[in-house]
Amino acid sequence: MRKNIIKIYFFQATFWALLTLLAAGWPIPVTSSHAAEQASLQGMITDAQTKLPITGVEIVAGVPGGTPTYATRTDSFGMFRIDGMEPGTYNLEARHPGYHSGSDTGFAVASTGRNRWLKELTLKETFIDLFVEVGCVTTGMKLKNIPVRLTIVPTAGGGNMEVTGKTDEPGTVHFPGRPKGF
Repeated sequence: MRKNIIKIYFFQATFWALLTLLAAGWPIPVTSSHAAEQASLQGMITDAQTKLPITGVEIVAGVPGGTPTYATRTDSFGMFRIDGMEPGTYNLEARHPGYHSGSDTGFAVASTGRNRWLKELTLKETFIDLFVEVGCVTTGMKLKNIPVRLTIVPTAGGGNMEVTGKTDEPGTVHFPGRPKGF
């Protein structure tokens, strides 16, 4: 009989102590015997033409129809990793200035196994203007009406581009609208 009384007093003391802590605003940790399952997503983002990794690509993951929940960026090897994800289905998107975004909808992320996302991004067709300034090495004076022939070698291989022009009054020749990557 004495054991039962001690157990009741212990229970009452624990209950009142927890109630006092809650009233004082202290957080009470609640543990579960079944920890929430977590998953991770990893992958690599490369350039579709050169097959080289792209640094600094923003990777976002969100539930379909919702806002992005997880985000990270690729490292210097084009690799990324998102830990602590809830298993489920996500919409994934890779974004980087100068590239078209790449995305997948309904990508399944499981709590076990390898969750890998490999994506290739394509360069946007952007154009740049080239300016070439011609001057005398000795005097530094800008030279006008000087023929200039420029051979441009593309970064992704393929044929060279050759452009010609003449310098204007300030000794500059302008080659407008050259494709980026050339």
